[in-house]
Amino acid sequence: MYAQSNCFPGDTMQRWQEAGSMLSATLKNYLDSCCNLETAHLHDNARSTDLVSRIDSALDSLHVTLAQQLTQSRSTLARTRNRSASTLCRLSKEILTEILLDVIYVPTKHERKFKIEMGSRVQMIYWRLHALGLVCSVWRNVAVNCQSAWRVFPFMDCEELSNKPLTKDLSLQRGANRLYLSAIRSRSWERLKGLEMVVEHVHRFSSADIRSVEHTDLKQILSLFLESKHPIALSHLSIAHTLQPYLDSVFYYPDTSVPELSDYLVLKDSPAQTRLGEILQSLSVFCVSGAVFIHWDMITFSTRLTELCLHQITLGYDSDLLKFLRAASTARELRDLKIIAVRTITDPIPPLSYPKLSFPKLQTVLLGELAYNVLAVVLASIPPGTHRLSLLLGGRCLAFDLDRETQLPFDTRMFCDLFKKYTVDTLILDESLKSFLGALKLGALDAGAQDTQDAELGVEKG
Repeated sequence: MYAQSNCFPGDTMQRWQEAGSMLSATLKNYLDSCCNLETAHLHDNARSTDLVSRIDSALDSLHVTLAQQLTQSRSTLARTRNRSASTLCRLSKEILTEILLDVIYVPTKHERKFKIEMGSRVQMIYWRLHALGLVCSVWRNVAVNCQSAWRVFPFMDCEELSNKPLTKDLSLQRGANRLYLSAIRSRSWERLKGLEMVVEHVHRFSSADIRSVEHTDLKQILSLFLESKHPIALSHLSIAHTLQPYLDSVFYYPDTSVPELSDYLVLKDSPAQTRLGEILQSLSVFCVSGAVFIHWDMITFSTRLTELCLHQITLGYDSDLLKFLRAASTARELRDLKIIAVRTITDPIPPLSYPKLSFPKLQTVLLGELAYNVLAVVLASIPPGTHRLSLLLGGRCLAFDLDRETQLPFDTRMFCDLFKKYTVDTLILDESLKSFLGALKLGALDAGAQDTQDAELGVEKG
């Protein structure tokens, strides 16, 4: 816990005390000599010119040096005294470092409650880091020498950080390896700039969170990794095509439209596609959000991947959703799967059955704000097992996602029948769905899940 208090050896302290006594005696002798010089000068003015020259020399050099050294020794003693008296200085470097990292990285209750967005979180991290460095020299030294405190590299367009290139430089200088790239572009009217300072350091990043309102920015930033001459070893990757602020919502439902070839991050069968597949091999966490289109039939994950999230995107047809699920099943160590606000268009001729995919290590599946056809494909492709299934359902689960030319009637009994084969551990219905189902139909849904062991029926307030 505490560092040893007797950090000064006894002989060092003794030498300091002896030197102080000698200094005091020497200064007393020097003072006496000055007084004697004054007395002698009163009786002999013959050598006054020589005396003035010698006194000027002493005042300009010796006394200046003595004053500087005494001031420095006083400052050193005061600093030593304060450190010895402070409880903070008795804490080990490891404990101080842990406190520092908790202060700058751990969200407060307020931040957890209101889910502060990533850009503001990065600003807070650096505000706290610099504020701690201004408290005292102890915290400043801990902050400067703690590599983990500088690992967030802010590539953002917010005024607080974009106009401070020193912040980026310090991150590259002090963060060592395993840097975290936080690339957030929320202004579509501004030209992307500053990439050149990242090019030679891309291989040092172990995590990347890339968010932009423009597809071109996403592709440009991702190209840093795809075109790097150095091996890339990302463990966490999040790519998000974000919405304008007035549209941004966790459960915003994207328009139904099949992506064009030009919409994809990389061209199929291109060197960039091969490189992307190689980068995904090292991931343990992969999140895709918004209109970020990937050729899922070209992707194979490794055993490193444990968490996969697909959010707020139109994949195309139900068959394209199957491509994603097949890719997910190649991650044999996958534990957590989240599919939220994902749309697919019902195939004109749905298959008679869906393939049963194997997820041997799956622990949790979260499905939220999905249309009936998406729910049906996912639940049919992931067989019941030991994993926990959580459903967040709204009114869209009572309809198909269709193209404009197709009409397909929907019977709410299909919705209730869907869950007869599955254990639903957590079921949350929004107000609109609860009102629509009514008491009888809600009872039918509950009966459909009557074989569950730990089902919860909740209502989320709109």
